Amino acid sequence: MTRKATTTLVGLALGIAVLGPACTGGSGDEAATTTAPRETAPAEQARETSVSPPSGFAAKPAPFQVVLSWTAPGGRVERFVIYRNTSRLASLPGSATTYTDRSVTPGEQYAYEIEAQAGAALSDRVLVSTETTLPPLRAARVAGDFDVRMRIVRSTGYGEYPAPNFGWQLRPRCTDGPCAVVLSDLHLEPVRATLKRHGARYTGSYTGRFTIECAGTPVSSSVTVALRVDAARVIDREWRASRLVGTLDQSEAEQLGCRYSEARFSVRARLVQ
Repeated sequence: MTRKATTTLVGLALGIAVLGPACTGGSGDEAATTTAPRETAPAEQARETSVSPPSGFAAKPAPFQVVLSWTAPGGRVERFVIYRNTSRLASLPGSATTYTDRSVTPGEQYAYEIEAQAGAALSDRVLVSTETTLPPLRAARVAGDFDVRMRIVRSTGYGEYPAPNFGWQLRPRCTDGPCAVVLSDLHLEPVRATLKRHGARYTGSYTGRFTIECAGTPVSSSVTVALRVDAARVIDREWRASRLVGTLDQSEAEQLGCRYSEARFSVRARLVQ
């Protein structure tokens, strides 16, 4: 016994498709089925439309930026999309061949990818990795409060003179970058000197009350400071000196019945804030 298959007519925009299950029993009776066209998903459409990736993708690192460059592929390209460490960084017009990333930190590694887009079509991504460089110590900005530790190297003319420690505030005389600084002591108010910059080195002098007394009376000292930047780090996207080393020389002329005296100290200053 043969059971006839039922059919359902479905009207489509481009024609009529006949759908329905077919059941057969015995031989000779067959029911044909027609499958409706499968709609292509947007992602599949993108793969079906070919877009070539850019070529020559390269990265040129600097301390606070990475310059990316590439050559556009042939054919239509509406835009380029750049990713950094898998996160979307920028979308650029199809005419672009370079991009500068200024949100990087010195001494860090970064992975960049780029893809070309035309409509919904995407090219394969091209990858380049790079590491930003560290600026030289001479480029460090000297600014902030420093904890200063001193060690006596030699002295003469003093009855007893333990090495003093200081708190120095160093204020640049420019709005950014390295330049001359004004040195003041956080506890000895009269102390104030301008240190001129010579690359990574800073020198200056001060004459006035310092740490010496003669018969209980403060005397005038001549002080010379010579420092150099020994370490630096990034602080608030600025390359800042974090450690200074050098020397401090002081001397006192004969006065108030006290003899001539002088001393040299080694200096090690650490940035506090």
